[in-house]
Amino acid sequence: MENGFIVQSSLLVGIIPALILLYYSLKDWQGKFQEKTLFIMLIIGFFTGSFMILLELGLFYNTIAFITIFPFLGQIIKTMILNLRRFQTKKETVIYGLALGLGFGSLYPAALIILFNDISNQSILLILLSSLGIILLHGATGAMIGYGIYQRNLLYLYFFSGGIFVIANVLIKIEYFQLINLVLGIVLYWYVNKQMISKVVNITEDNKSKVQK
Repeated sequence: MENGFIVQSSLLVGIIPALILLYYSLKDWQGKFQEKTLFIMLIIGFFTGSFMILLELGLFYNTIAFITIFPFLGQIIKTMILNLRRFQTKKETVIYGLALGLGFGSLYPAALIILFNDISNQSILLILLSSLGIILLHGATGAMIGYGIYQRNLLYLYFFSGGIFVIANVLIKIEYFQLINLVLGIVLYWYVNKQMISKVVNITEDNKSKVQK
């Protein structure tokens, strides 16, 4: 199997699931957000995520910074983008954060395949499944940070998001344990979709305080 074909296929493995997840999570949001802004957030996530991947996997993968610094640095970048004044206290920031996070994580399958070159087909499958978990985690934590900005309760969700990626980055390095990232991603994405993305869509300013954490 040609390396070029594997990389191109893994690009689709990252981008297509990200778009499907975004479409699925927006089912209750029709007419309640700006489509242009959502698209821009997805593209910004794509480019900022690409930059972070180049640093994280290209230069710092075999350093302690990969586990201790980059998990929190990625969340800082998401926070800086989502915490612009135009997004503060707006419930749409939750789904803008989702789009940002999904774009952010969509290149991980291709990047990990490039990083772990000359490996068996079985290992490639493990890496692709693990990277799908990373995409789910980025989407979920992007929505969490957006939720924290909307609710003015960001600090806890920021550190929780960074801590999740400390665990994920450790698991990436351990063969077979990589699959735990997929489980983590599914569970966290399900929770965030149910408790944040779907929950806030019909909230008005009058009952906003009832769901604050």
